[in-house]
Amino acid sequence: MAVTSLEVPYRADAARWPRFRAPRWLLPLLMALLMIGVVTGAALRIAYVYSFQPFGPGSGSLGPVQWRSVQIANDGLADTEYVLAGPPGSTATLQYPLANLSDKDVRVLGLGSGSEITSLGWTTLTDSTPRAFPMTLKPHESLTLLVTVTKPSYCGSALADVVTGIPLRFEALGVERTSAVLLRPGGLLDHNYIPIDLCVPEGQTVNAR
Repeated sequence: MAVTSLEVPYRADAARWPRFRAPRWLLPLLMALLMIGVVTGAALRIAYVYSFQPFGPGSGSLGPVQWRSVQIANDGLADTEYVLAGPPGSTATLQYPLANLSDKDVRVLGLGSGSEITSLGWTTLTDSTPRAFPMTLKPHESLTLLVTVTKPSYCGSALADVVTGIPLRFEALGVERTSAVLLRPGGLLDHNYIPIDLCVPEGQTVNAR
């Protein structure tokens, strides 16, 4: 008995899968989404850098270096103002504690522009020797600011002139900025602040302690 083999011709197209073709708009869309992500990330980084505020209440000395040049106003519970005494040209140096509350090193550069403060220095918590800026304040470290002021020549009978803060220049995260630091007492009393009165109208009584 003869056996005959049946040969079926091979069709090359029988095993082909349909080829996926991406829509022409898909690649531009993916590129646009990628660019949006990059730009958004960069914008958030810039916003973080320029809103970075490391300063806050610290541990350190508070009050005048020399008591004879300053009167201290008191409301019966706490000091409320430092009043610069003496004639025009008189100077005084006040101490305020300051801390770096961030987890980054902060390079403190010194006094910014637009201030009536004569000069700005600092001391450590263990050594009262005045030092000049710049200096690096490590994370969670404190120092004492030495704020020197001078009584102006224009103080008159009805003029009040008060310093409430310090424009403090600093460098952090690769950017140099100026921060408005309020003259706060530090510690548990940091909800308040103690400004410096350069001029007090004549006849005004200072409730000094």
